Amino acid sequence: MDFVFGLPKDKTGNTGIVVFVDCLNKMAHLAVVPDTIGGEGTALLF
Repeated sequence: MDFVFGLPKDKTGNTGIVVFVDCLNKMAHLAVVPDTIGGEGTALLF
């Protein structure tokens, strides 16, 4: 899991991306997030 912040705002005001990597299936799942996301919000995405 990794976070990327500091990106330009999208239409809904999100400025970050959270990346979940599935090593078993060799896939990466991306989700746009606001820069104020915390641990609980990240857990809900997972």
